[in-house]
Amino acid sequence: MNAGEMPYFGEDRQANRQAGAGQQAPMSEQDMTQDMLGCQKALANGYGTLILEASCPQLREILAQNWRQTVEDQYAIFEQMRTRGWYQTPPAQQQEIMASQQQFAQMQMQLQ
Repeated sequence: MNAGEMPYFGEDRQANRQAGAGQQAPMSEQDMTQDMLGCQKALANGYGTLILEASCPQLREILAQNWRQTVEDQYAIFEQMRTRGWYQTPPAQQQEIMASQQQFAQMQMQLQ
């Protein structure tokens, strides 16, 4: 493997370690999953922008379908991370939920 090349999945890790100093260590499964999650989030944001800017109804529908699939994939990755303890989200307190609802209701009233 040449310097700067990423190892392919399934390559012999021992051979990668013996390749010499200066090369990056293989990513852990947690690191790869975190990277996948970040990519899905960025992709969903990109599709959102494209949908809003597309003027062709057929293109908008294709982009919306792709966006929905991306969001589903992102959630599946998130769930895998959560179940493995790699992404912990504390439950929201009832007070926080009520405060958010109240703030949203106030904003709605201001817009009317």
